[in-house]
This record gives sequence, C-alpha cells and structure tokens, in this order.
Amino acid sequence: MVKNKDFNYANPLLCAVFIQIMTTKENIINQSIEQVEKQLKEINFILEANPLSEICKIRQEAQELLDENKTVEQRTSDDFIAKIEALSKREKEQFTLAEKAKDSIKLIDEKVKLEFELSDLLNELYHIERMRVS
Repeated sequence: MVKNKDFNYANPLLCAVFIQIMTTKENIINQSIEQVEKQLKEINFILEANPLSEICKIRQEAQELLDENKTVEQRTSDDFIAKIEALSKREKEQFTLAEKAKDSIKLIDEKVKLEFELSDLLNELYHIERMRVS
C-alpha cells in the first residue's frame, strides 16, 4: 500500500475498513466503466451505420417481391404480406437510425466526452490496483 503518514497500518480494523472502501469504490468504477462502454458502443453503431444504403437495398428487395408476385392473389397471400411487413419494419428501423445520425456533431462530442470519462475511470482503477498490490 502507498504509505500515508495519517493512516495507522498497525490497526487491523482500520485496514479492513480501508480495503472495504476501496472494494466498494472499485465496484462503482467497474459499473461506471460498463455503462460508458455501452454508451460508446451505441454511439459508434450510429456513427458507423449507413442507413440510406440499407433503405435502398430494402426497397430493391420489395420491388423484386412485387415483380415476382404480379397477380392480386399472390400479392394478398399471407406469405407475401408477411414478407412486405418485415421489409417495412426494417425500413422503419433504418429511418429511425438515419434520424439519430442527423446530428453527428453532437454524437461525436458525446463520444469524445465519454472517451475522456472512460480514460479517467480506467486511470482511477489502475491506482486502486496499485494501492492494493503495494
């Protein structure tokens, strides 16, 4: 442990309390790291996505479905309707993603802030580990 002139290392009760405080602090830091990493993953997903290209592919698939099913009976079948609804759902998800990606400057600012926060948390965790080993 790092020697602190105000801390009495001879007292086992104080040492136990100090270790418990450090363990609690370490747990909180680990939880914060998980949250920050999750947020970074979501932001990266949005920034790296190409929803407009995906929307074009979905519409092309829908057009191919329409070309394959020319009659009214084919287009009103349960199978055809299920496929069109699935494509519609995928397209709606891509539009939602495109809407989120519109403000990419704000997302990049948030990403930078979270990366600094993650760096600070990892640095704090490193110091806790160093105190435990010493």
